[in-house]
This record gives sequence, C-alpha cells and structure tokens, in this order.
Amino acid sequence: MDFDIASHVTSVDANRTVKDALLARLRTPRPRRRISVTDLTNPRKAFMQRTHSEIQPTPERRQAMMTGTGFHDLFGHAVSSEEYLEQLVEWEGVVGKIDIYRDVPTELKTTHGMDEETDPRLARSSYVEQLAMYCALADHSQGRLVIFDRGDGAKPPSLLVQDTTFPDLDALRREIARRRDRLSAALEKEDPAGLPRCPWSGRGCEYEAVCGCAAVAERFEPTLARGAPEFTSNPAMARELLALLPKRAPPSRPRVQGLIYPRRAHFDAVHPPEDTDEGRLEDLERRGWYKGLRDALQYGEGSDSVKRPVALGEIADLVTVYRGVPTILRTAKLYSLPSREKVAKLFPNHVLRLAFDCALAGMDRGRLLLYFERLKDEDSRLMVYDITFRDVEGIRREAERRHLDMEQVRDGALPPQALTACPDWMARNCPHQPTCACPVSKSG
Repeated sequence: MDFDIASHVTSVDANRTVKDALLARLRTPRPRRRISVTDLTNPRKAFMQRTHSEIQPTPERRQAMMTGTGFHDLFGHAVSSEEYLEQLVEWEGVVGKIDIYRDVPTELKTTHGMDEETDPRLARSSYVEQLAMYCALADHSQGRLVIFDRGDGAKPPSLLVQDTTFPDLDALRREIARRRDRLSAALEKEDPAGLPRCPWSGRGCEYEAVCGCAAVAERFEPTLARGAPEFTSNPAMARELLALLPKRAPPSRPRVQGLIYPRRAHFDAVHPPEDTDEGRLEDLERRGWYKGLRDALQYGEGSDSVKRPVALGEIADLVTVYRGVPTILRTAKLYSLPSREKVAKLFPNHVLRLAFDCALAGMDRGRLLLYFERLKDEDSRLMVYDITFRDVEGIRREAERRHLDMEQVRDGALPPQALTACPDWMARNCPHQPTCACPVSKSG
C-alpha cells in the first residue's frame, strides 16, 4: 500500500469495557428448559452442562462450534427456503430442531476424515443417533445426513449425502423415552449416579474434573446407531445441493472493501476465480466462521448496533456502528498478542478499512474487534481496539482517489497497473501474477 495509514493514527486504546461486554455474550449459555435430542446423545454430559455452567468449552471447541453454527446457517439458507429451516419437532417432553425438513428430515454436519465409503453408524454414531430421533419425533421413517467434510492439505473439502430408512419408529421412541426418563430423574435428584459413562470419557471432555465418569461401570451405548439400517450414498443429491451454493465471484456492485486492494479487486472482476465445488465450500466455511463469531458476540444486532448507509460515487455500502462508533470484526492468526502500538503496522488493511468507514461516516474514531484464533487464553483471543484518526478529510480524499482511479481503469483511461499495488504477502501468491505487476520481494 502506498498510503501509510499508520501515520494517520493518533491513538490505539484497548477498550476493556466493550471487550468484557462482548466476552460475556460469548460465554453466556442459552437457557435450556426442556430435554433435547442432542441431550439424549450424551445424557451424562447434558447433566453436567446444566449443573456446572461455570465450566466453559475450550477456546478451540468454542471456535469449532461457532464455525459450525455459521456454516449451518449459510448453507441452509443457500439450499432451502425459510419455511423448511430449523424445524421444531417435539414428542412427550423431548424437543429437537431439524436442520432442514421439507420432504425428508435432514441433518447437516461438519467434520473431517469422511468420504462416501465411510459408514456413519461407526464413524459418527452421534450423527445417526440424532437423525434417528428426529425421524421418530417427526414420525417420518426416511432420514438424510448431509455431511460437509472440511478436508485437509491432501484432500479437498467435499459434500456427502447419505440416506437411510428407519423401519421401527416405535422402537426408537421407546429408547428416547428410556433415556429421557433417566436424565429427568438425575436432574430432579441433582445426582448423575443413574447415567452411563460419557462416550468422551478420557478423550478431553471439559467436565472430566467433575463428571465422575472414571468410577461409572456402565458405558453409554449408541444403540440407535448400532441398530440403524445401512446408509446409501446419494451423490446426485450432493451435486444438486452444491449447485445451489453461491458462486465464487467478485461483488456485483462496488463496495468499500474494493478500495483496500483496488488492483486485486480489478483483476478479480475481470478474471474472476474459477468456480469449483471445493471453492464454494471453502468460501462458505470461511464466511460461516465470521458469521458464527459475529452472532456469538452479538455486536451486529440489537439496540447497541445500527447499520449506517455510506456512499462514494457509485459505491454504496453499510457501516456497522456499535455503541456509536464505526466497528469492524476481523480475525488474526498470530501466536502471540502484539502491543497495541503495532496494530496499525501489523494490520494496515484492517485499519485502512476502518479508516475509510470512519471517513465516509464523518467520524474520527473507529473500533477494531480482533479475534486472535490461535491464542490459548480466551481472554486474550478477543481484543477491542479504539482507534482515533487524524486528518479524516485526507483519508476520505484517498478513498476518492482510489475510486476515481478504478473508474478510469474500467473506462480504459488508465492501465490497471496504475492502481494501488497489493502488499508483498498478498502479491506473492496472487493468481493474477505476473500480469498484475504487483512487486514481490526476492526474499518471498
């Protein structure tokens, strides 16, 4: 970037008040009044969750949960309509929410290490147990698992669809009632003695210090999964669902984000990235992580937050104003927490986006929420930086200059190489090299 945003920063303050309020939202469990299908896949853990609310999931576990929640929401809205999403079913005091229920109860899961040959009854018995109970509560014998496998370095992400038919719903309901009664009795007595050992005993469960599983002889048995019929792979349905996912493409209209890396934004628009199934899934997971984190923090909704429209030429966008201050949320992959004085130098792209938002909204102070996803301590993972800028009009002029340059490039009056170049770390692996001509250091 040829515009030094760090020189326009007058102060960076760590806002403890806002941080504590956001962390409290992140850690506050939702009230649970009724017994759920999820509870019955692990009754002893369900007991501990209700009676030991002071024990929190590990940061890694919470992060995985937020990613999964965000992915579920985005995927569900991409492949189905509102009237079929998150359908509540209940039976004899047990409730459940089916991810998608149009013609077949469908359970969506995210995991890794699965393919079409994997038997979910053995590899992911809890998935099958949930699906079986949903089918029983819905009084529908057919069920479907939709599994997003994240893949790894050697295996790309994939979407698997597996179907089965449960022949005896009454038998499923009898087992549901048996587990419900045991969990209800334990909760009433405030004593887990009648509950079987958790399937996660000895495998890193956060309740190991208080659950007493080591002294429990009876082991939890996933009888619903063991007794389920064989699943059948449904690749045609997987292809149909993948086709419904949003395509990988640049924004349909100019946005403020395009001003941060204008040269990359231009080349992405002229030569959009290849639209592949794997790319769609990766994009959806990445956006799901941000959505899950944003929803968990709740900073983007409620009376504390409003969306303020801003405009610059043909650019029309929305700025999130949280507690009266323009606010953006970003993640970072550092292994240690930097000093606040280095924030503008380490994250110039984030600070520049915040500065543009502030300038377009007519304010000189913004708020950067940074979630350091690799730090061990959750208190350190979330940092709230209040950043004050000098010469807001100069920052706005820089945004106007970049916007004008992009218009002239689009109209053919300037070559694309006249646009602000991308930073070295970004140019190094850019698919548009060497045409874009962004400089890359020899050390890279």
